[in-house]
Amino acid sequence: MIKKILLAVAIGFTASASLLPQSHDGELNNRITLRAFKKIKDWSLLGEYEYRTEVESRNYQSLKIGGRYRLLRNLKLGAYFRRTMGERHDDDWIKPDNNWIWDDTNSRGESHLILEATPRMMMSFLPGENWVGEFRINLEQNLYNDNSSLKFRPGLTYFWFNDGEPFINFYTQYELYMPLNYSEVTFYEKWIYVGMLWHTSKEVKLGLSVATRDQAWTNSKEAKSRSLEAYEITGNDIFLGVNLNYYF
Repeated sequence: MIKKILLAVAIGFTASASLLPQSHDGELNNRITLRAFKKIKDWSLLGEYEYRTEVESRNYQSLKIGGRYRLLRNLKLGAYFRRTMGERHDDDWIKPDNNWIWDDTNSRGESHLILEATPRMMMSFLPGENWVGEFRINLEQNLYNDNSSLKFRPGLTYFWFNDGEPFINFYTQYELYMPLNYSEVTFYEKWIYVGMLWHTSKEVKLGLSVATRDQAWTNSKEAKSRSLEAYEITGNDIFLGVNLNYYF
């Protein structure tokens, strides 16, 4: 009798768990970023391609174009258009047949409009003097699902000079994604970046980075329509990145 009870509990637990997205911790992924810059007076134009692997055989890709304008000595304003594939949202947790699954978004395209403000300042009071702090704020509109987001990204960079020329930048950044009209959490993604950028020449910079991301999933529209129990599932990922910047 006891064995039957334990078996019934185990089956019930497994069935319940299969209804919800699975949490994961410390999954290792790769990230590649290619950027091209062109400076025209107070404008800095940007073209960027990013590719990264994700859990469950998902691949994220994005193409971003736009530019920044130096409004003040320590303030730049930017506007961008970004096209992505492989994004995942709360509402991608679906039940097309008898099983709950994540929708395959590897080939689904989404378009974003982005407005950006980046104040910067010298942090001369820090040891070594060559420190620059910034606080980037992005307002993003996803045209695919009308999701609006605010992203806050404070950062600190140390510039190592060699013979009076920039040689290597070392940086750390912390980023928060705040949903404005979706999700049930205050911040649905939290990123920490640590990296370096080597000035190989005036035209080329090569970089290495490590990033961690904490992400929260809450009830999808389909989960709510099927009266699935409320859930908040978190996942943690680690990204090893390489990047190439080219300056025309």
